[in-house]
Amino acid sequence: MLAADDGTTLLHFSQVEDLDAVPGQDLTWKDEVDAAVPGIERVGVVAGRRRRSTPAYGASGQPSCVVLVTRVFDGPDRRRAEQLIEAMFESTSDTPPADGLLSAHFYVSPDGARVLNYALWASWQQAHAWPGLLGTTFQRFRPVLHLNRPGL
Repeated sequence: MLAADDGTTLLHFSQVEDLDAVPGQDLTWKDEVDAAVPGIERVGVVAGRRRRSTPAYGASGQPSCVVLVTRVFDGPDRRRAEQLIEAMFESTSDTPPADGLLSAHFYVSPDGARVLNYALWASWQQAHAWPGLLGTTFQRFRPVLHLNRPGL
């Protein structure tokens, strides 16, 4: 579970080996959450398959900041989405990682209409420290709950 730095957004991020093998879920808990959080807005579920990841950089351990960058295309095209990820890796292959970047993972939606960059950072400050950077649009989250399923 991730809490956004804007204080209004929670993100449930789940990882599974096979999207097709995910069993149906009992969602009756949503009624309890809706009662406890008046005005809650559910923006939906977006599935994705991990396409590529950077190697692990720096110290291991839990990140203190997760930055999500979502790219939305004008229509489904898995090949185009995968080419974008490959181009990002190729263009930075000779560039050392930014200070504080622990790792970055890139996911493509099944139809190829979205690319999600899930980047883990050592600190909130390092996620923004880039010389000359004037601004970026994204959403930052703090990990607030981490669960591992036994046997994974």
